[in-house]
Amino acid sequence: MKRKRYTKDDLINIIKNFYIENNKIPSAEDFKSSSPSTSTFYRHFKSWEDALVSSGFKRTSKNIEHSKVELIDLLKKYYHEFNEVPTAKGLESKENYPSYVPYFKKFGSLKNALIEAGLFELRADKHNFDRDKTFSKEDCLHLLDEYIKRNNRIPTINELKDDKNMPSDMRYYNLFGGLNNALSELGYDPINIGKYSDENLISKLIQLYNDINKVPTCSDIDNCEYTPYSKCYTERFGSLYVAYDLAEIPYDISIKQIDDETIIHMWNDLKNNLQRTPTIRDIENCSFDFSNAIRYRWGSYAEFLIDMGEEQNYNKYNCRYYFSDKGKLKCSSYEEYVITNYLEDNDIIFSKEKMYKDVIKEDTTMRRFDWVITYENKTYYVEYFGMTGMEEYDKKAKQKIEDCNKNNINLVTIYPKDLKLKSFDEIFSFLQVS
Repeated sequence: MKRKRYTKDDLINIIKNFYIENNKIPSAEDFKSSSPSTSTFYRHFKSWEDALVSSGFKRTSKNIEHSKVELIDLLKKYYHEFNEVPTAKGLESKENYPSYVPYFKKFGSLKNALIEAGLFELRADKHNFDRDKTFSKEDCLHLLDEYIKRNNRIPTINELKDDKNMPSDMRYYNLFGGLNNALSELGYDPINIGKYSDENLISKLIQLYNDINKVPTCSDIDNCEYTPYSKCYTERFGSLYVAYDLAEIPYDISIKQIDDETIIHMWNDLKNNLQRTPTIRDIENCSFDFSNAIRYRWGSYAEFLIDMGEEQNYNKYNCRYYFSDKGKLKCSSYEEYVITNYLEDNDIIFSKEKMYKDVIKEDTTMRRFDWVITYENKTYYVEYFGMTGMEEYDKKAKQKIEDCNKNNINLVTIYPKDLKLKSFDEIFSFLQVS
C-alpha cells in the first residue's frame, strides 16, 4: 500500500501534538525514523524552522536568514564570547548562532568567512584546511602504497579523512577519479587486494553485521577497518545481496515492502559516495531495483527529489543542471560544472554553448559546443561526451566528431574515463595552466 500523503495542516497538527505529548519543541531529528519523515516536512515548509514557525513556535537563530555582514559579526561575537575561533561543530552546538550552512551558502566555505572576519589566522589547525593541496599525484601514490604494505589493506574513507599525514579520499577523487584508479596505477587489483578468499569476505561481512546489529550498507562496509571496500563484494559476488545470502544475513528488498526510511537511507548513502545528487541513471545502475522501489513509493523519481528538498532541474538525459560558481553559466551535468569552474578559476577565456551553425555554415541543427576556448590566438572547440553507452547519445556524438573533422574544426573531446584517469591540468595541458 502506498504511503499517506500529508497536507500542510496535517503536519502542523502533528508538530503541535508532539509538543503536547512530549512537553518539548520537536527537532527534525525526532521525525527522522517516523512517518511522516523529516523530508516530508521539508517538502511542505522548505526548512524545519519554517515548519516550527507555522506551528506557532518561536524562530531560533539556527537557520534564520542572515546577510553577509550579519554572519561576519556573529563570527566575531562567537570569538569574543567563547574565546575561541568558531568551527562548524562549535556553531552547530551553540543555540544562539547559525550553523555552518549559511556560511557555506554565502561565502563558499566557513574558511572564506573566517578570513573575511579576520579570524582564520587565529585557528590552531589552520594548516589542515588546505592540507590536500600539498599532496601531488606522486605523493598520493607513494603514501597509499606505503599504507597498504604496512597494514596489508586499503585505508578506509574515515581513516583518509582523519589522518592529517595522508591525502583525503576527495584528493584521490580529484586527482585520479577515485581511490580504485589510484590503486590500479600502483599495480594493485582493488578487488583482490589483501588476498581475501570468498570465505574470508563472507566472515568479515558477518562480523560487521553482528557488530553494528543491522544489514551493512556500502557506506558501513567502506568505513569499517577490517573489511575491504564494498566494491570488492559487488565485483566478487555480482551484488551485495548475493553476499548477504551467502552470509545468511536476513534482508528484505521487496519493492512493495521496503519502507520510506530505508529508501531514503540508501539514497543518502549513494549521494555521499557520489558527492553529488544522484541522477536517475545513477539510481538505475544500483544492483538493487532501486528505481522501481522509488517509483512504487513516490510515483516518480521527480516526486522523490521534491520530498528530499532537491531542485527539479534535469535535462533529457536525467542529468541535473548546475551553474558555475563565478560566471553562473548553465552546465548540463556535474562533470560539466567542475570543468567550467576549472576554466573560470584559471582565468581561461571561453564561451559556453556556442551553436554549431555559427561555426559550420552548412549546419542547420541546434547543436552546441560545450566550450569554445581562445588561447594564444588559437581556438579550441571542446565537447564533453559524458553519456557514452546510450545508443542515441553515442550516435549523435559520433556525428559531431565526423562533422568537425570534415570541416577542419579543432575539436577537443573529453570522456568520463579522462576525468577518472587524468587531472584537469593534464586534460587541458595545451593551455599550460600550471
